[in-house]
Amino acid sequence: MATILSPIQMQLLQMFQYQRNEKELEEMRDVLLRYLHAKTDREVEKACKEKGITVETVEGLKNAHFRTPSKQ
Repeated sequence: MATILSPIQMQLLQMFQYQRNEKELEEMRDVLLRYLHAKTDREVEKACKEKGITVETVEGLKNAHFRTPSKQ
């Protein structure tokens, strides 16, 4: 079974072929993780704003019980 890589996977493979040592690998990993973290933060902020979710909404869910009673 052949594996098809996405364009971003291909780009990452090309970038990592020039990695010379473990320190560079860690640096590249950190840059990528910071980017993905920032992107996720932006998406969560956008979704919360669109849906009207506030800190108070989240705090209110802390003690909410969503499980149904078990049948015994």
